[in-house]
Amino acid sequence: MSYLRNSLPSATTGCWYNKVRPMWTLGMRTPDEVWNNVALEESVLIPEADPIKPAICVTKELFEGDPLLPVLDIDVVWRNRLAA
Repeated sequence: MSYLRNSLPSATTGCWYNKVRPMWTLGMRTPDEVWNNVALEESVLIPEADPIKPAICVTKELFEGDPLLPVLDIDVVWRNRLAA
């Protein structure tokens, strides 16, 4: 019985799955974003030949403290292009 209990998704997992995890089949949106008809943010194009490279910051948090449910936040910060 403990195997069955451990193999079933928890309410926390279901919440993470619906609110945080983007899905390819949903156009890289979460089920909540699809349900609420939320549009994706516009993609940021980073040309390979551009001499001014952005700073890319990645932070990882745990969803409701669960180490198996990561939440990644990726920020792209452009340096002042006029200074170059």
